[in-house]
Amino acid sequence: MTTSPTRARRAASRRARAAARSRARDEVRSVDRPLPGGRTLPLAYTRTGPRSVGRQVPVLVFPGGPGLASVRPYAALRAQATKAGLDLVMVEHRGVGLSRQDTAGVDLVADDMTSALAADDAAAVLDAEGIETAVVYGTSYGSYLAQVFGARHPERVAAMILDSAMVGADNNHAARAALNDTLWVGGRRTEQVAVDVRRLVVGGRLDPRNAFGLQLFHEFTGPEGLARMLALLERGRGGRTWRWVHRLGAREVTKNLPLLMEFDLVDRIAFRELDYAATAPMAEVSGPLRVEGSFEALARRYEPFDPAAPEALDTRVVLPGFDWPIVVISGDRDLRTPRRVSEEIVGLAPRGRLVAVRAHGHSALDTQRTLAIDIARRVREHSGGAELSLPAVPAGRPTPLARLLRARLTLSERVPRPVQGR
Repeated sequence: MTTSPTRARRAASRRARAAARSRARDEVRSVDRPLPGGRTLPLAYTRTGPRSVGRQVPVLVFPGGPGLASVRPYAALRAQATKAGLDLVMVEHRGVGLSRQDTAGVDLVADDMTSALAADDAAAVLDAEGIETAVVYGTSYGSYLAQVFGARHPERVAAMILDSAMVGADNNHAARAALNDTLWVGGRRTEQVAVDVRRLVVGGRLDPRNAFGLQLFHEFTGPEGLARMLALLERGRGGRTWRWVHRLGAREVTKNLPLLMEFDLVDRIAFRELDYAATAPMAEVSGPLRVEGSFEALARRYEPFDPAAPEALDTRVVLPGFDWPIVVISGDRDLRTPRRVSEEIVGLAPRGRLVAVRAHGHSALDTQRTLAIDIARRVREHSGGAELSLPAVPAGRPTPLARLLRARLTLSERVPRPVQGR
């Protein structure tokens, strides 16, 4: 269904008002970035917390995505980081949120979108703020962008934190392998879960081509919560919760949330550089489970992924040359950016260190904020001359989504099943 001109104008007006409020409330600044055709992008960014002095340096943060905004979604993070004494810089990714439009008020276009340009945007922000070097913190897609930044601007990096790290386009291969090894074949804690998954797939109650729900329940509630969901499905229960979870996954790429999550302009990076639709030939995996279905139709709008394209950086090539400290944060439940990728990065980086987090899934920046800030503070202090002391095997705390999922499971288990009519 197409949007009427009146509704489009109203939506644009609401967006403009919300953007104006955000610029004032979040103390947003901007730096002009040149675009092809004589256009200019007023790139938005924030800088919060006490200013760095002496040998201390700011922390430059790249969120996940691409498509996740930096300003509105991370107001609470910045407030907590300020209390921890962090000088925090966050750049609104080009094509997203407050950096979506040029100075004429026109949306950016696909050709404006590469990770290299986004990395150069961050360097321009550092220039505007008079910052010579920074601790670079990137999570998920942001970890890839952090590495691109390091490859293009190595002189600006004091240290690096890669949270739920990826190395390039074949992250999808690693993720699918981890998904199937964990939930189809079964591991130390998921052997019975895998038995249940296989039985439900064979019985036609689970679609292996859309295993997002399996991935999400494992990440946020662990094998125990996933086992409860599978038991409900086995009994013909929990359908509403299962459908709701899958709508959460699809909405991220099919529905824009203005100033929060906007995938529609930056999806070229996802498909052209990082093969989010997993179109490249994939090595044999141990099972049929996959989660890329939401991306496949969108990917057809672009030229096919080409690993030889200049935009597609395999960061394995540059990691051995990164001579700064690199801390890699990895959750034991993370099937999106699995542990073996983090371990590979630590092995490639000359000064790599792994922080393995128990009872944690994806992106400490988003789901374990206190831990993320603590690690950023420790790495920043190390860049100022202190010894690098990292937390020993920290544990994740229950997240709001985890509590909500468990509550819905409990409700599904306790509500009597409707009596079938004769």
